Amino acid sequence: YTTLFRSSHSWPQQLTSSRPPPPRWATPGMLAQHLNPRTRQTPALDLIDAELVRLADTPDGRLIISMPPQEGKSVRVAGDFPTWLLTRNPDLRIITASYGQDLANRNGLAIRRRITGHPDVLGLRVAPDNGSKSDWTIDGHDGGVLSVGIGAGVTGRPGEVLIIDDPIKSRKEADSQTYRDGVWDWWTDEAAARLAPGAIAVLILTRWHHDDLAARLIDRDRAAGWRVLNIPAQADHRPERGETDPLGRAPGEFMVSARGRTGTQWEARKATAGPATWASLYQGRPTPDGGAVFDEAWLTAHMYDHPLWIVHADGRHMIPGLGGDAEMVASWDMAFKDKATSDYVVGQVWLRRGPHVWLLDQVRDRMDFTQSCFAVRALAAKWPQAVAKLVEDKANGP
Repeated sequence: YTTLFRSSHSWPQQLTSSRPPPPRWATPGMLAQHLNPRTRQTPALDLIDAELVRLADTPDGRLIISMPPQEGKSVRVAGDFPTWLLTRNPDLRIITASYGQDLANRNGLAIRRRITGHPDVLGLRVAPDNGSKSDWTIDGHDGGVLSVGIGAGVTGRPGEVLIIDDPIKSRKEADSQTYRDGVWDWWTDEAAARLAPGAIAVLILTRWHHDDLAARLIDRDRAAGWRVLNIPAQADHRPERGETDPLGRAPGEFMVSARGRTGTQWEARKATAGPATWASLYQGRPTPDGGAVFDEAWLTAHMYDHPLWIVHADGRHMIPGLGGDAEMVASWDMAFKDKATSDYVVGQVWLRRGPHVWLLDQVRDRMDFTQSCFAVRALAAKWPQAVAKLVEDKANGP
């Protein structure tokens, strides 16, 4: 679910300098509270602090953080975290990136103001010949901050830290395939290509779309080992399935808000947002867990505590008494390419009985033509009662 100054210098292999004394602040949050006693620390920000410390101490570390908007994640990750890193090692070259240059500049300026406002406390000073709010260095060191908008080039600017804050600005951008592709191209061609060996990267965002940058990193950049922290506004885990909540909340419990929202105010925000927006922006799940049309709660009374089918010795799955108004079908969406960037081939078996519909089985993988044919035959043998086979014709011709 990642570029800066004097590329001729060999960069440090660790994110802590061997010469400076140990940091006086164990976490970015502790630094933030020292600089500004009004800083509100919540359990969610405590968890983010722990993940940021872990990231800083992990060479080649990769981290994705999603959390509801306006709950302090950007200030902590794009402001406090880079400041904290520079107190540990003022030679670190840091890039901050956002959906637009204006936001990137604001983030860079916020870091700079922390330093210029507390030079003696932090032990840092901005180099006097660096007047730019988007590109500046620490006096007497190679480290500093470069702030860029998504899409901007960073050619020739190697770095040890990359912080991406909200790569998508709005629903309109999120729904644009062209824009999402542009963000991905920027990551693969510009940002990731300029990270030095051992560099760390963190992406913070609200989840606008199921195909956003976070989703593509998780799916297409698995080798990098992206660690994902999603903190939903309302705990929606299922203990009966062995699921847990990152904050240790009970199901249905709202998060402690950095803005001071009460439970009643969270409920009002949920009602105003609607199920799709609530699921994506506030729960970090762009596709609602129960679907945008059918709420899982509606089906609870009709759930079975045992499988609908019987499994025979030869592997056949048979549903007794199938008939009347019941029917079973197999549906396929083909791609016929097995490249890492290809679409998935998906096959599903559905049962309809009156107004109720069940998804019985699913195959989902990247396959070539031969593999797809084998998968169709295997699923048909497993579910012989699915006599009807529906195949989407876009990949296959009419």
